[in-house]
Amino acid sequence: MDKGQRTANYSEADFLSRASAPTFIDAEHAIAHNKIILIDDAVVIPGSFNFTKAADSSNAEHLQEIRDVALAACCLKNW
Repeated sequence: MDKGQRTANYSEADFLSRASAPTFIDAEHAIAHNKIILIDDAVVIPGSFNFTKAADSSNAEHLQEIRDVALAACCLKNW
């Protein structure tokens, strides 16, 4: 999680720590900004890319397309 989660009330970090789940803060970066898109149980698209004009034209974003049924199943199970 990003450092903003450290002090935010009702954050994911707060919820997880109350459940005794280990959490880790990435204090090196301003925001933890990763996403995963699953398509048709076969395509995994991980990355930081938001589908906005700024992401497309100004930001340093990354995006991959991975066609792997086993990986898609693993991601869906995790979700």
